[in-house]
Amino acid sequence: MAYLPNIEVLLLNNVKITEKTPHALTSMKFYSKFERVYIYLISGEEFDTEEFSKFLIINKIDEPDQSFYCGFTFCKEFDADFVRSFKKFLKKYGTVEVDVDSDEEESGDELETDSNDSD
Repeated sequence: MAYLPNIEVLLLNNVKITEKTPHALTSMKFYSKFERVYIYLISGEEFDTEEFSKFLIINKIDEPDQSFYCGFTFCKEFDADFVRSFKKFLKKYGTVEVDVDSDEEESGDELETDSNDSD
């Protein structure tokens, strides 16, 4: 990612996250702002959601006439309690969809919200 400082749409698939990943992301310098962030099939360890949100806040587009969207899909083996708290934490950062990959017809827990929704 260090070689892509001008990207506006980030799409990553089969991502293994460690506790160090959010800190590595926040230390990177991007020259443009993200309009969309999609990270699918997240596996690995629980991570610092507050540090991850710093990465989003610093790098998300913040123009009145443009919107920001995030989509995250966790592998079904990922800790369900962590996924639920991650969803709740990210509700305030724009339109966010978080779900759990599943072989079943339903895709597991899903959330889609706008930043002006209230708890």
